[in-house]
Amino acid sequence: SNSSLFVMLRRTNDYLNNKNNVLMNNGVLRIKKVFKYCTERNKGRGFFENLHEKESEHILSSSIVEMKELLENVDENEAIKALVEVSWDQTKKLHRKYNCLAIDLEKEDSLLEEEKRIERELENLLNNQESNSTNKLLYGIPIAIKDNFCSTDPKKTTCASKMLENYESPYEATIITRLKEQGAIIFPKTNLDEFAMGSFSTRSIYGPTLNPYSDYQTNKFLSPGGSSGGSAAIVAGFGSFASFGSD
Repeated sequence: SNSSLFVMLRRTNDYLNNKNNVLMNNGVLRIKKVFKYCTERNKGRGFFENLHEKESEHILSSSIVEMKELLENVDENEAIKALVEVSWDQTKKLHRKYNCLAIDLEKEDSLLEEEKRIERELENLLNNQESNSTNKLLYGIPIAIKDNFCSTDPKKTTCASKMLENYESPYEATIITRLKEQGAIIFPKTNLDEFAMGSFSTRSIYGPTLNPYSDYQTNKFLSPGGSSGGSAAIVAGFGSFASFGSD
């Protein structure tokens, strides 16, 4: 795609504005405490076994910069495994409620396939000694990609269209290659208006994407905008730490 790119990041102003450095440092300290507590409590068990909801929220609401700070000061591999696990769990919850991924909600096996792919990608990253370095800008950080960027892993690129429902690209977009080179964990492709032609993310073979700020109790359903609504929703709902869309 020759379209211009934008990346949706969390709490961007917190780390771009120097006067907010205190907020960033406080966030790092808070997350360090959570990881330390989880590590001590869960020795000999799964890192996130019996994880409390508040602990999960602290991790998910942090920025990429905060997570990079954290990874430099803890057991890197254990922290990355935990980070990807809790991010993926949150992404699944978001998708089931707001339909943010380019995956049919009725096909639970497709989610399972993506989960296995993410596990393989994570294992390859951690086992590759050459790549095992926090010098990589996005090492271990989950990032999602809009489904109009060609990819080979994930296999399909559908543009949310019936015409490309089973299309597998022979090459991947440069942006995906570069993200992988920097150690990012690529999450499932995100939902969009078909062929990126829309403004509300309602016209997709996967159905419309809802804004995570929608209120089910009052039937106040909001649009996440478009056509990159899936990318917006997955970040707003604290799934992946960033997501690429197109304009």
